[in-house]
Amino acid sequence: MGDKPIIFIANKCDLKDQKVTEDDMKQLAKDFSNTEYLYSSAKDGTNTEKAFINLTRLMVADEDIV
Repeated sequence: MGDKPIIFIANKCDLKDQKVTEDDMKQLAKDFSNTEYLYSSAKDGTNTEKAFINLTRLMVADEDIV
C-alpha cells in the first residue's frame, strides 16, 4: 500500500479509558511500510510536536533512498 511515510496518531491519551490499544496500533501499522504510531493529547500537548518531528524525519529518510 504505497511507501510514503505515515504516522498514526491516537489522540486523547490524557483520558483514563483509552479506546485504542497498543495492539490496535501495531495491527494498523503492520499493514504499511515506513510507518510509526504514537499516542497524543491536544489538551496537554503530549507528543503533538513529536508527531511532526517524526513525520519529517521519515520524509527526509525516504528522500535519501530515492
